[in-house]
Amino acid sequence: MEGRSQGLTAKEIARQLKMSERTVQTWLAAGTFPEAKKRRKKPSSFDPFARLSAQTVAGGRAQWSGAVA
Repeated sequence: MEGRSQGLTAKEIARQLKMSERTVQTWLAAGTFPEAKKRRKKPSSFDPFARLSAQTVAGGRAQWSGAVA
């Protein structure tokens, strides 16, 4: 990081970049910008109905008819 080579502390770099000091410390320890980790998708209460919703939209129906089992 350029600020480090100029003798700035992590706190000073963080202040200039308007980010947390901890984030700057993590980047400095890594020596480079770390790649983001893939996050796992948490199940949603809507998941069981997603397919039905897509079918409804594709079929042009404005409302569902009948109960979903």
